[in-house]
Amino acid sequence: TIIKLSSANALTAPASISIINESTESKLITIAGGPLTLTTPSEWAPASNPNGFNISLSNGATTYIMRIDNDVDLFTLYTSAPGSACNVIGIGGQFDNATPYDMGYQIIPRYSADVLFISGINDTNHKASLYPNPTTNVFNLSSTLPIQNIRIISIDGRTMLNQAYDNSNAIALNASDWAKGMYLITINTTQGVETLKIILE
Repeated sequence: TIIKLSSANALTAPASISIINESTESKLITIAGGPLTLTTPSEWAPASNPNGFNISLSNGATTYIMRIDNDVDLFTLYTSAPGSACNVIGIGGQFDNATPYDMGYQIIPRYSADVLFISGINDTNHKASLYPNPTTNVFNLSSTLPIQNIRIISIDGRTMLNQAYDNSNAIALNASDWAKGMYLITINTTQGVETLKIILE
């Protein structure tokens, strides 16, 4: 028998931390001091790591390990690192099979919406923009670089759109059927990746 205790509860906010350790295990966390730099982008290699892989992230002072398991959408979403820097939310974890078991702490994203890639574009003039934002239904996306793909994910990890485009610079999108809330929009252009947020009211 399943008894419903409550519904429509607010999602748990991640704790902002600077060190991943025993106290962060099994907790929803985000790393303070971001964005974090991918120190070795070539570590993003799902083809040669069928069970998952680790990515080294740094805020300039500390190096962290982000674990991408093969059962999350991030594993199949990108064949190589989609950007050079990101902010990340995930579950604190540990992989250490040797005493005294005080190493190997990791942050493990639950789905692609947990990893917000800042940009793969070096020229800051080449950024995409959204308007109106917030919106109630239709919004426009424009970019000075040709857009090749748009992926939109809700804050709870649902994919709302994953669409290829033929190098367009302006796209109108209809969100009238979506629930109110925040959505992450990942835009692949001919020169990199940008992720933007939009609020639906």
